[in-house]
Amino acid sequence: MNFKTAVKKTNSGYLFLFSFLTVFIITPLFQKGVFGDGLMYLTVAFNRFKGYGSFWEQRYSETSMSFFCEQPPLYFESLGWFYKFFGGAEIAEKIFTLVLLFLIVILISAIWNRLNANDKKYKQISWLPSVLLLIIPIFSWTYSNQVIETMVVPLSLLVFYLHLIFIKTDNNMKKFVSFFGIIVLLFLLLLTKGAQSVFLLGALFLAGITIEKKNLKKLILQNILLVIIFSGICVTVFLSNEKARFWTENYFHKRLVATFNHVGATANYHAEIIVRYFSELIPVFVLLLIISVYFKIKYKYFFSIQWENFKKNKTALWLILISLSASFPMALTLEQRGFYLTPSFPFVVLGLALLYKKYFYILLSKVFVGREKIIFGIAGVFMLGGILFFFQFKNNYKRDEGMIKDVELLKKIIPYGEIIGIDQSVWNTFSLHSYLNKENNNSLLVSDTTKFFVQDKENKIPIPTNYKKLNLNTFWLDVYQKTIP
Repeated sequence: MNFKTAVKKTNSGYLFLFSFLTVFIITPLFQKGVFGDGLMYLTVAFNRFKGYGSFWEQRYSETSMSFFCEQPPLYFESLGWFYKFFGGAEIAEKIFTLVLLFLIVILISAIWNRLNANDKKYKQISWLPSVLLLIIPIFSWTYSNQVIETMVVPLSLLVFYLHLIFIKTDNNMKKFVSFFGIIVLLFLLLLTKGAQSVFLLGALFLAGITIEKKNLKKLILQNILLVIIFSGICVTVFLSNEKARFWTENYFHKRLVATFNHVGATANYHAEIIVRYFSELIPVFVLLLIISVYFKIKYKYFFSIQWENFKKNKTALWLILISLSASFPMALTLEQRGFYLTPSFPFVVLGLALLYKKYFYILLSKVFVGREKIIFGIAGVFMLGGILFFFQFKNNYKRDEGMIKDVELLKKIIPYGEIIGIDQSVWNTFSLHSYLNKENNNSLLVSDTTKFFVQDKENKIPIPTNYKKLNLNTFWLDVYQKTIP
């Protein structure tokens, strides 16, 4: 395969990837309505843009979680900077997520090329792991709903990339820079999603399975030193800074202790997250199984031979173990959500792609023989189709249509920053808190003394006295205004 063909093959893969990204992530990202957790995080970040609180004193609303310590502050602060740059426009949060998404594609490609540095022909399929990642349903969902894991993934991949540099270079300066780069990034991960996001600390020791035994002792000592320095930085920051210490104490008791006591449990049994891990990978497993069967039938490449070759690929095993270390510990608590697994999936797809790279390369080479221009043209058509799909559906609602339309209506009636009364039964509807707070800086309060009162139309609980229902064409809410006694 000549250079020109290789370039076309590589570019075609990325054109297909871009079209899939547009359909499965970018279009839903721009549609209206966001999952509750993601919407809550956007609200906290938007409050930072509005000037409330500080890095260690995040805020959700004036009346609910006015000291927000449910998650570490770095994600909110970073997104707050984007809001400031774009003047508070909603496009800021979309651009922020897109930046994180494209960083993943770039980093996965860079990792793939470094892992295949000794066999450069495989660099032509550097887009392959990203395609495999995209067919995992929860990955696309995570980025279209803007939860914190969107930031954990690129930071984790960057840690891994620096670790590859560290263990594979003989240049002392590169070793020094990558070593301390890893420490800094691990600390940033800790400030993004907490202890669960620094799973790569364990992955550094797992790297021992990929190197010669004579270098193993040195690697372990280096990693122990890294852990000691990292721990020292954490202790120094969280104990020497009063605000950081106060935040840490609250986070520990309200989040960690509560979670291990099953407060906010979302799973019925501990292993549920492990089952979810494998169920999300079913599309990838099916694709790889089809390829394995094809090679068995077409080339008599029996499963036993394939398995023996797989076992020899220690780098792939390392990546798969990293993925498991990022996901299986979540079974310790019953607070489990599918998107918590997202940071683990780039590593497992990289590992699986390494195992099957020869198969993919052979198949794609056969597809491209004599068809380079045709495939490149088809990829271009797919990309154009993705763009047209975006403009056709980007203004649709993916959730909360009635609630969003009601909030847009309330914004015209209720003054900016006004506290709105609600019944206790509606208090845990956090999407309503978020939309009102983000759109008009309104906070909700269980009270019958506020000027305005809102209630779910289907809620039959009696409305407090001295309130008159407003005649508004709402979808989900009934709106009341206090009458003068």
